[in-house]
Amino acid sequence: MYKRSGNPIVEELTKSHRERSYNLSDLKSIKLDGSNRNCVWCLKILPKGKQKWCSELCIRSALAYFAPCRNHGLRVLLYKHAFKCAGCGFDYKPFFVQAYNKVKNMWYFRNPKMLSYRIENLMKAFRRLIPKNVRIEVDHVIPICLGGQGLGFDNVQILCAKCHKAKTKIDIKNRTIKNGNPRKGVKFTKEHIEALSKAREGQDSLARLESRKINLYPKLRQPILAVNNSTKQEMAFDSLEEAAKTLNLQVSNISRVLRGSQNRKQHKGWTFKYA
Repeated sequence: MYKRSGNPIVEELTKSHRERSYNLSDLKSIKLDGSNRNCVWCLKILPKGKQKWCSELCIRSALAYFAPCRNHGLRVLLYKHAFKCAGCGFDYKPFFVQAYNKVKNMWYFRNPKMLSYRIENLMKAFRRLIPKNVRIEVDHVIPICLGGQGLGFDNVQILCAKCHKAKTKIDIKNRTIKNGNPRKGVKFTKEHIEALSKAREGQDSLARLESRKINLYPKLRQPILAVNNSTKQEMAFDSLEEAAKTLNLQVSNISRVLRGSQNRKQHKGWTFKYA
């Protein structure tokens, strides 16, 4: 069902990558001896005709390892944690058995091999059977924002929706204590203040107001001409806002036509240009 990786690059990614998933297309094929290609996951010499993976098991293992919160990873975690919530102990095995019995007679399950797309269909049917109040979720034991690993199965667990919500509140408090939040009565450090000032540079209300006075408001009050493409009727308006009210259109859509953005030359049969 699952195969451990023998590739040292995977271990390095596990330590350095700080997101919930990793794109498998970024993993490149390896040539250890310089001539034969090796499997990206287990480093075995690839059979003739194989480009990246030696078997379906390696593909499923990589899909689960690099995205533990998705369907392939959830299936591995279900078997690892005996189908139970790590918080309250709610048992999900009856729903899993019911889902398997429901889809096993379908055309994509006639072959006994569990291919990746069959696992996707099985897990989708499994998720649909679970009630919303106890829906299954994958939780990081140590949050990624607090230094926890995002890849692999060492830092993830199965929780129901109620347990996950309660744990998330605790994680947010711990993150607030570490990173600071003035709304919660915790002061920002100098590093946080500098980072926020760079992110918000030019975005304060006074700067935006001055920018609108210079760039936006004169164009809104500039006379425009509207032409109907079907009847060739022409209508003159003193401002963009007047045209929007009269023709029952949005100001933003007329503005896009006037700017020519998104290759838009008309909107709902009307063409606009400055008079």
